[in-house]
Amino acid sequence: FAAVMFRDLWKEYAWPAARFVLLLLVGIQAWWSYPLMFEWKPQFSRAELMAIERLSSVVEDDAAIISLENRAAVWIRGWLPDTQVGAPGLFDFPAWGSTEWEAFLYGSNEERHALLNDLPRPLYFFTTPLFFSHYGDSIRGFMSDSCFELVEGTALLRVNCPASI
Repeated sequence: FAAVMFRDLWKEYAWPAARFVLLLLVGIQAWWSYPLMFEWKPQFSRAELMAIERLSSVVEDDAAIISLENRAAVWIRGWLPDTQVGAPGLFDFPAWGSTEWEAFLYGSNEERHALLNDLPRPLYFFTTPLFFSHYGDSIRGFMSDSCFELVEGTALLRVNCPASI
């Protein structure tokens, strides 16, 4: 939008002084932005990106993957465009509100299994260091649920309980 506005102002004000002010503003913006370019740090570690890259060799072609935090879901969707991918509040999958997500992560095994009944199989949940650091010990019940099996060598939990309990 700023570029469109700049173009329109450039066309509208052909006076040399006005164009000098426009160029001066762009120069000031560049001056302030240049040092910040070197402070940017990736949000993901190399290991997390490699884990996402390996997903295609681990999950079935018809599998669905739900990331347990939003940041990874976008990367998974980009890496596996033909796979059904979801996350809390993203991509409308699963179609849970905050109440359902709360019950899923903090609730009982029965509550969790009832929510899983409506989801397709095969189904995986993708975990990340951000997920574990955010929820900490409060997800012990979730992580120890007998319905989940850790896929060795990955950040995936495979849902292994039947679709109807």
